[in-house]
Amino acid sequence: MVDDTGENGPVLPSGVTIERINRARDANRVILEKWTSTIVFVLSTEGTMRFNRIRSMIPGMTSTMLTTRLREMEDYGMVTREVYPEVPVRVEYSLTERSMELIPILIQMMEWAEKYYVENRTGRFSDPTRPQFSS
Repeated sequence: MVDDTGENGPVLPSGVTIERINRARDANRVILEKWTSTIVFVLSTEGTMRFNRIRSMIPGMTSTMLTTRLREMEDYGMVTREVYPEVPVRVEYSLTERSMELIPILIQMMEWAEKYYVENRTGRFSDPTRPQFSS
């Protein structure tokens, strides 16, 4: 818990700094982009895969979005892209060790969400301990 009564700003728990919080926030932007965690789970389950195979395993994801996410993930060192000089060219994607380290964290986030939130009629998440009002 943050105590904001310190003379020089917030008093943070031991080892927690504003810089570390900012790095975590920036990492969350990458990790929590739409489809990123899904791609991580698909590749972690299936291993090295070609583009069309990944796309076929994620209903609702367009080719354009998959291309964008895979490029971003490659830029962040989350996936490797292997191009084979064949005709036609064969391209395969696999997770890096960096992404493999995320899997337990993503699982914990899913478990937390399942424990504390339920989907309501609007498609947003709400706290199940709060009263739900009907309209």
